[in-house]
Parts: sequence; C-alpha cells; structure tokens
Amino acid sequence: MIGTGRSEPIPLELRAGRSGLGHERETERKRNAATAKYVASMQKRRRMEENLRKDFKTRMIEKSSDVKAERDLYKSQKVCEQLDSQKVQGIVLFHSIYYIVLNLI
Repeated sequence: MIGTGRSEPIPLELRAGRSGLGHERETERKRNAATAKYVASMQKRRRMEENLRKDFKTRMIEKSSDVKAERDLYKSQKVCEQLDSQKVQGIVLFHSIYYIVLNLI
C-alpha cells in the first residue's frame, strides 16, 4: 500500500486571536441569527404601520360619513318641524309621523 496516502501535507492555520476552535463559526451564526431577527422585526413593524395607516383612513372616512348623516338628520328634523307647525291646503302634517290626515272641517 505504498503511494496511497496523502500527497499533500495538512495545511496549518495560524490564529491571531485567542478564540478556540469553532468559536468564530458560533459568533458568525449568532450574528446571522440577530440580523435575521432584526430584518423580521422591521418587516413586522412595516406591516403594522401600513395596517395603522389603513385603519386611520377607514376611521376618518367613517367619521366624515357619520357627521354628514347627522347633519342630514338635523336638517330633515328641522324641515319636519317646520311642516308640522303649518297647515298646507287642508292637510295637517304631524311631527315624526309619516301619514297624512285630511282636514275635513
């Protein structure tokens, strides 16, 4: 079996630092995990901010439509009160009631 062994010597790796074997790999793994966690948290934050923007826009649209409905209701009530207070050509209109009574007198 002569000539079947290694043809090159094992390369030596000289370390400048005092860390042990595998320590650099472990620190690199931790750094990559921290980076991935940071990226995930930033994506989650961006999605949350987008949802907040959409919710705010929806709330503002609902608020403006509510204000408009209240304004229309107030105007309608004023018109009804005005019509209730007067007689129009033999017809009496009653407040908050939507039927007509003919004045036969």
